[in-house]
Amino acid sequence: MNKKLILLVLFSVIFLHLRGQRTIGVGAHLKHGVSAKAVGMGSAYTALSEDPSALYWNPAGLLGTKGAQLQMDIRDQMGPTDFNSFSGNNTFQMAFSHSLRKRLFRRFKIAWGLFISHYSVSDIHEYDAESNYKSDFDFYETFGLTSIAIKYRVLDLGLSWKYINQNFTLVKSGTHNNSESIIRRPHDIGIKIHPFKFLTFGLMIRDSLKVGQFDSYPRSVQSGVAVRTGQLPTTIPMVDLTFSLDLISPHKQYKKLNMGIEMKAKDKRFSIFALRYGRSNILISSYQYNKLDEINHYSQANTVGVGLRIKKYIIDYAFRSSDQKLLNNNFLTITVTI
Repeated sequence: MNKKLILLVLFSVIFLHLRGQRTIGVGAHLKHGVSAKAVGMGSAYTALSEDPSALYWNPAGLLGTKGAQLQMDIRDQMGPTDFNSFSGNNTFQMAFSHSLRKRLFRRFKIAWGLFISHYSVSDIHEYDAESNYKSDFDFYETFGLTSIAIKYRVLDLGLSWKYINQNFTLVKSGTHNNSESIIRRPHDIGIKIHPFKFLTFGLMIRDSLKVGQFDSYPRSVQSGVAVRTGQLPTTIPMVDLTFSLDLISPHKQYKKLNMGIEMKAKDKRFSIFALRYGRSNILISSYQYNKLDEINHYSQANTVGVGLRIKKYIIDYAFRSSDQKLLNNNFLTITVTI
């Protein structure tokens, strides 16, 4: 086995061992996002998505992947929630994308992808109203995405189907899921348009989703724009910059703005490194709440990230910091081109 691949696997195992006991459930993907690269750019990734994480951010971005790619996403929870008292806490997260090299009918290009994440916690203590111990129970959750994308000239179009299954092993609990029909909801639609090499527009329409009694995700529209200075006729000396901006408009909720920047050196010796900064959850309007200044500072998050590319392997890391401690996360993403 390749030495670099061995080191990559060992690093991943160590990270999982150190952080695995504090990893949050997979349903949070729908609110917290995936991919260290995307998070490092403030989650402004609707127009930039071009790796397996496009399954979440914009399925149309699958057309930007190169051949077959496998991606593992790891995230830890830095807030007050502590799962160390549980005897078993396991998570599995992986994405696969495949962009066909040959065009379909000479005009169309096609790509597809699959994302799956399974999360389980065992031996959770249950107490009655008087804080008396009753019994232990387990919790399982599975989140899946499957997507297909088609390209015609400057237009990329993607479609995703979501699936979430939750199971509490309590008496009369049963299983809650959102799988009414494969053809019916919930589904997401993604669009990317490339009018110029340096300019990309993206649009993501997310279907509403409700799982069980507590998890509810409203219908939302997310639009974005990205500019790459490396593709401009007049380039910036020394570095290539990428700017991205996203507007998120959930149904009857706060409208938010995400923004990010990525910097790469032009020198080939250093171009394998990427530095990123972003700012997310900037509230710009409200459905029922007018005093945005009182909550805007509390809701915003700053992110920093770094990327390293070694031939077929890409390692991305990001840290997100916010006054909301539950949003303070470390993200690690490993992508391999097969």
